[in-house]
Amino acid sequence: MTEAEIKESMDKLDSVRAKLVAGSMGFGEVVNKFSEDDGSKYSGGRIQGPDGSSFVTIDQLDKDMVLAIQNMKVGEYSKPVAFTDERGKKAVRLIYLQTRTEPHRENLKDDYSKVSQRVLEEKKNQVLDKWFKSHIPNYYIVIDKDYQNCEGVKDMVGKNVAIK
Repeated sequence: MTEAEIKESMDKLDSVRAKLVAGSMGFGEVVNKFSEDDGSKYSGGRIQGPDGSSFVTIDQLDKDMVLAIQNMKVGEYSKPVAFTDERGKKAVRLIYLQTRTEPHRENLKDDYSKVSQRVLEEKKNQVLDKWFKSHIPNYYIVIDKDYQNCEGVKDMVGKNVAIK
């Protein structure tokens, strides 16, 4: 983007922000109508964490976003902010701070969904490991020699598992 395009985008987003502040449009509606980022359009503009939840920690945000939300209050819309994305492309965005939680030790009251998701994944992995261990003896498996030092492969090497 050129400086002129950034200025034009800032002006456009400033008028969009005015609609948000006035309450004539919702943030998801604005994102759907005006955003050029396909990822944002389908998530209503929410940043998603690696587990797919809309709760992200500050270390999962880019440095420009951290600086922008530093002094924002919950429910506020930022002024248009120019930034460079992870691919090095310049862009302009509005930020809506939906909620903020204070740093705390993980506990079931505040972090139940995160804890339950992690436990579910552990249980899935245990069931999958058990299934592999019970079914591998019934199949002949050839493993590439490049992977012979992998921990999981060492456990499987036996009469039906060969490394070539």
